[in-house]
Amino acid sequence: RQSRMLKQAACDLVRLPEAAEAARLWAGPMGARALPLLERAVQVVEAVPIPALRLVAHGALAQVERSQGKLKKEAAQWEKASAATRSGPPELHLHAVNGAAICALSRGDAGALARACASAAQSADRLASDGEQAAARRWRLTFQTHETLDGILGAQPTTAVGLAVRAEVEAAAAFA
Repeated sequence: RQSRMLKQAACDLVRLPEAAEAARLWAGPMGARALPLLERAVQVVEAVPIPALRLVAHGALAQVERSQGKLKKEAAQWEKASAATRSGPPELHLHAVNGAAICALSRGDAGALARACASAAQSADRLASDGEQAAARRWRLTFQTHETLDGILGAQPTTAVGLAVRAEVEAAAAFA
């Protein structure tokens, strides 16, 4: 259901001339010229109250920012995507905070990662209460993995081993 919604949002986004031109440039040798066009497309989409469309627009811009090494700007885009999807379907919000979590891991920002994981836990709870327990378990496992990676990257060796073992046990339980 959510993948169809995201696919439709991506199709809708490229109907904007700025986004279509950005996609064309991105695929070619002039990829750097896509950034201002995507920034303009995001400005247009900000006025549209469709969470999936806003997620796709901010996510696309975040990926371009990442490709250019602008990790703080990427983080800002994921934060905007998270805010835009917070009141929408929980799975959309989980996609947004997953982008934020991956960005936080890349930047070594434990605080941002903790905020993304806390927000994800709330959305996973909403997803489970909507009858989507299997999807909620998969998302919880995804964010437990993010937390474990953060612990391994920043922990003492004994703590890292404990976190890795905990993640393995939780992963096995999630798929049992």
